[in-house]
Amino acid sequence: MSRAELPVVAATTSPDLVGLQATLHESFGGEARFDRLSRALYSTDASVFQIVPVGVLLPKSEADVVAVVKACAKHRVPLTARGGGTSQAGQCIGAGVVLDCSKYLNRVLEINATERWVRVEPGCVLDELNAELKPFGLQFPLDISTSNRATIGGMVANNSSGTRSVVYGKTIDHVLELTVVLSDGSVVQVGPLSESEWRERCGRRDLEGRSYGVVDRLARQYGDEIERRFPKILRRVGGYNLDCFTDRRARCRWGPG
Repeated sequence: MSRAELPVVAATTSPDLVGLQATLHESFGGEARFDRLSRALYSTDASVFQIVPVGVLLPKSEADVVAVVKACAKHRVPLTARGGGTSQAGQCIGAGVVLDCSKYLNRVLEINATERWVRVEPGCVLDELNAELKPFGLQFPLDISTSNRATIGGMVANNSSGTRSVVYGKTIDHVLELTVVLSDGSVVQVGPLSESEWRERCGRRDLEGRSYGVVDRLARQYGDEIERRFPKILRRVGGYNLDCFTDRRARCRWGPG
């Protein structure tokens, strides 16, 4: 089939860019870049793909992130979060808005050397985090090849590992808790739950509760099929870890129980 014969796939909905920009002007306090150069710069990552976004947003606060999520939902504009741009399969690019937290939301907020944990913003770069941990004799142990530009938020999204992952595990093995913005703009805390806490979350009627409920239902309804077909490998980022929520979920630290 020649290029001229390739089918053309049209989007079923068109994003309201004028409305998006108007909403952001009222609620967004970060940098909004809709110029041609910025869009071109953010059209690629470390992969072979190229997709030009409609705009680039650089938030300066958690409130800015919430404002972006709400604005994109209201005006039906796809949203792609971006860290260091080191993804090799096109995860950092998209045809909608690109949200880049690495310029402003990049701080180490708190280090608890006694309990050996640290709290960071999503745009914090791995090498910069380890530089601040070094005086305490601590290190975030994942030795990924892009450590001088990879952000912690991107590592969480990609479940990054590194050459010594057999010893040190993956990013998920070092995450205690996450502050997450859901698609309706609500901000929630996620982390390991007891069985009673899990059931309580599943019973809520807000978006967080409905999300827990869907995962719980899928795990119960398709548990046998999930156990049979999910790949038995140490790291995968191509979907949801539903096998962590079946009856054999004890091996997954983020599942209930």
